Amino acid sequence: MSILEFLSHLRRLDVRVWAEGDRLRYSAPKGVMTPALRAELAARKAELLAFLQQAGAATRPAAPPIRPVPRDGDLPLSFAQQRLWFLDRLDPNNPSYN
Repeated sequence: MSILEFLSHLRRLDVRVWAEGDRLRYSAPKGVMTPALRAELAARKAELLAFLQQAGAATRPAAPPIRPVPRDGDLPLSFAQQRLWFLDRLDPNNPSYN
C-alpha cells in the first residue's frame, strides 16, 4: 500500500495524522486505533514524517519581502484617516467625533 493509499485509509477511518518536528501525532475516534493499525503507523513513521514535512513545505507560500514605501511624495491615507476625512467633509469643523 502506498503512502497516499495509507493516508486515504486513515482519513476514511477519521484518523488525523500530523507531524510536530520529528514526532508523528495522531487523533482518532475511540476504538478505531487497533493494535495492528498502531503497529503499521509505527513501522511507517519515517515515511509518514518525510511525506508530511514535504507536503507542508510545498503548501506554504513564500512571503513576499517587505519593502519600504518611497517617501518622495504624498503617502496614501489609511482607511481610518479616510473615514475621518469623509466625516469632516460631511459636517465641517464639527468636534463631535472627538
